Amino acid sequence: MEKYPAGRFILSYGVAMCFITALLEFTGTFEKLFGEKVLPYLVFIVIAILVFSTLWFYRTCKSKTTVIIGTIGWITTFILLYIHYSNQTFK
Repeated sequence: MEKYPAGRFILSYGVAMCFITALLEFTGTFEKLFGEKVLPYLVFIVIAILVFSTLWFYRTCKSKTTVIIGTIGWITTFILLYIHYSNQTFK
């Protein structure tokens, strides 16, 4: 198995975390659309697809591209989390 540099590997997961955070925001909507029995399977499948696509992204893209897009993904993740939890706090 190929060894991954830890910093670049963690940065590349910023893209997946951005989509997982957006999924967190829309979980209530998905529950209304698909029902509460299907929701856990849907979330698991989406997260699995994101993890495997991030591994593909990490292996195929250049190092510089991975770092830039991953950093943008992590920044977007923290902004979405801040918006999500600040809306819940101040309601």
